[in-house]
Amino acid sequence: MREWLTNYVGETINPEDNKVTVEMIVEVMAKEFPEFLMVIAEENFIRGYEQALDDVRGIKEKYAQPKDSKLH
Repeated sequence: MREWLTNYVGETINPEDNKVTVEMIVEVMAKEFPEFLMVIAEENFIRGYEQALDDVRGIKEKYAQPKDSKLH
């Protein structure tokens, strides 16, 4: 499938150096199958959001004051 996709994108865009990049594949997929790319974008957004929440929790845990601390 990788070979097919690379060939398809290469034939569609026809780059001068005959090299197909990920950017070119995304460009063709966005044009030909926007609904597929939207699902990937949504998944990436959700994963990024979850990672940000995990990072915030980790920072809060790392820098949390001990319960018996008199600094309030």
